[in-house]
Amino acid sequence: MRRQFQIALTVFTLALTGAVAPPPQGNGATIIQQMFVIKELKPDVERVGIILDTNVSSVEKLMPQIQRAGASTGTKVFLTEVKDLKDVAPMYRKLSRDHNIQALLIVNGEGVMGNPVARSFLIKNATTASIPIFAPDADWINEGASVSITKVNGSISLLVNRAAASATALQIPEKYLERTEYLALN
Repeated sequence: MRRQFQIALTVFTLALTGAVAPPPQGNGATIIQQMFVIKELKPDVERVGIILDTNVSSVEKLMPQIQRAGASTGTKVFLTEVKDLKDVAPMYRKLSRDHNIQALLIVNGEGVMGNPVARSFLIKNATTASIPIFAPDADWINEGASVSITKVNGSISLLVNRAAASATALQIPEKYLERTEYLALN
């Protein structure tokens, strides 16, 4: 109920101001910012997959930002949509097999993407394929995703699973070292 109120308030505010809001994301970083960081951590990435829970996020609102992010970073961004838990496996397979993605960005950790079964499936399969997962929160990192890109007080910060980042050949640039926290150090 609270989330519905927040969404309604945001829509009302946008209607009054005529502004275009960035997509709702719990970590504060926009998709464009996240894509730039992905490119810095893995400079050779050319194809990034995004799995989007359409129950939580609107494709129509995110699509312009996704297109700009791809164009700005010189990457192809492939978007798949899920509505139910049963959609996660086929959509991941589509991204990994049909589009041969080199990184996976999870925009929002709520709804289907917040389900531990979905999270476990994606982490296991992406890790096996050496595909880094850029995740929305620390739960993902503690379970084996590579990096969570957050924005705190206007600065980009990273939560990193050292083992997963190493296994997927990610390098943390020096400019982020002071704003990097390592989780799941096992």
